Amino acid sequence: MNQYTLGHLYAVTAFAFWGLIPMYWKELGHISPMGLLGHRIAWGFLTFIILFAFLKKNPLRILKKMEKDKLIILSTTLIALNWFTFVYAVKTGKIVESSLGYFLNPLLNVLLGVLLFSERINFTKGISLILAFIGVLLFSKGRTGSLWISLTLAFSFAFYGVVHKKSTLKGLEGLFCEITLLSIFLLPLLFYTGTIHTDHILGEKGLLIFLSGVVTISPLILFTLSVKRIPYTNIGLIQYLAPLGQFALGVLLYKEPFTSTTLIAFFLIWAALFIFSFGEVFKLKLKKEKKT
Repeated sequence: MNQYTLGHLYAVTAFAFWGLIPMYWKELGHISPMGLLGHRIAWGFLTFIILFAFLKKNPLRILKKMEKDKLIILSTTLIALNWFTFVYAVKTGKIVESSLGYFLNPLLNVLLGVLLFSERINFTKGISLILAFIGVLLFSKGRTGSLWISLTLAFSFAFYGVVHKKSTLKGLEGLFCEITLLSIFLLPLLFYTGTIHTDHILGEKGLLIFLSGVVTISPLILFTLSVKRIPYTNIGLIQYLAPLGQFALGVLLYKEPFTSTTLIAFFLIWAALFIFSFGEVFKLKLKKEKKT
């Protein structure tokens, strides 16, 4: 298997994994969202230590790089907010809302690129943003109490990407530093308040809790491996597997409320994503033709 094909396999596996992950957190319904966040941090940190030992990397050397990165606190806060909101959405029967957040994410990236980096917006991107905005307005009809879930997931992950764009810590090294900071400052508080305790890991579903670190880290590793092998435009198209999977689970498996208005809203957002993706692929094709 060549590297190009392997890169696509890594990407599809990662985003399909993220699309189906609500089923995993549903199995841990007896633990509060904040408790699940704590377990993801604790066992994610342990997973990293084991991984670095296997790769013969020195974790302390990676952590020393944090001293030069002034944005690490902000990125840590954003990823913790994103993780908490997602497990909260799953546990409260709002998976459709979470899928909307991740459908909006690439379009929000475009908007932030214009506002923060003075990037130009072309016709297809402009149409995409307008359609997405109308779709969100329709989706919010009768759901104003849960729209914050979609917006929090979209904005937290989009700004997380912006921070990492400026950060000196890249990929898994950055995530390891973030999990380390959360382990130092958040875990003691969660243990002290009884939000997480040893009874969780010793219970009937202790193995699932223990593996929450692997579940958190594994798709990120696959994503990192895929980015090195295939064009980022391809990644952008494949990433829609995640919210599609979440959407299908919420509607078909967990029978979450889904009205005709919601369907129209999603069609508008899907149309926005299609136009946006088509524009990006066409732009890439033109660049290749100019080079040749």
